[in-house]
Amino acid sequence: MAQSPSHKFGQLIGHYMETLVAVPLEAFAKQFGVYLDYKNKVRSVRGKKVSWVDDKGNSHDLDFVFEMGGSDEAVGKPVAFIECAWRRYTKHSRNKAQEIQGALLPLAEFYQHNAPFLGVILAGEFTEKSLAQLMSHGFSILYFPYHRLVKAFQLLKVNIAYEESESDDVLLKRLPVLEKKLYHLQKSNNTHILDYFQNEVDIFFKKLQDRFERKLTRILILPIYGTEVSFFSATDAILFLNKENEISNAPLIRHEIQLFFSNRDEIKAVFLLKSDAIAFLQQYVK
Repeated sequence: MAQSPSHKFGQLIGHYMETLVAVPLEAFAKQFGVYLDYKNKVRSVRGKKVSWVDDKGNSHDLDFVFEMGGSDEAVGKPVAFIECAWRRYTKHSRNKAQEIQGALLPLAEFYQHNAPFLGVILAGEFTEKSLAQLMSHGFSILYFPYHRLVKAFQLLKVNIAYEESESDDVLLKRLPVLEKKLYHLQKSNNTHILDYFQNEVDIFFKKLQDRFERKLTRILILPIYGTEVSFFSATDAILFLNKENEISNAPLIRHEIQLFFSNRDEIKAVFLLKSDAIAFLQQYVK
């Protein structure tokens, strides 16, 4: 099925915004010594897509992933997932927010020992409820609202404004013009749009920076000793607890470890083997 002109129009804007934010993200990655993977990057260790698999075996195609220890030839540990999205109309924004959650939250859960940064870069029309929904799940948001974005492009003599009522014939005539202008902006590395939204950009990158500059402030270790006892009724369980005495020399069941960081990140981990717990903590030894 052929794409509608309005869909193609939106794709051009969305693609430009992705290539625009890729520049400061790449610079940030180099500054902090991490590897940035993204969709259009040539990388021998993977296929064309930036795909990561969750604990259920589901694959998620992503826009940007920061990896600790990654390279063109080796996959590192994911420490930041960032998705981009353009939506012209608010009626589509809630679904997009849920789509982003569905992709990133399972990965954040699977890689919880890394406490990955979850970021979303949005452009266009998104409702306050959709933004609040993402923030409630721990996402940091860089948002380029539609009307301000239109004004920013107007200063570059680029018209990205279009309405649902605009005819396909009119949009078909505008498409080559928009494509050509956005292409030249991309090739010239024009940063005007980012400059126009400098305050929002700075806030987002400060949150990203906090993730990479975070310091470990406290480690809580809870060794769990005892012998497992199971019951088929709450009454029997209560009777046991009422009669239970402290058990000396009980076997070690597991170690529960909780790490606290300066940026309010927390990592919770459970290990059955002491050697695994030590290996986990070893990565935080300076």
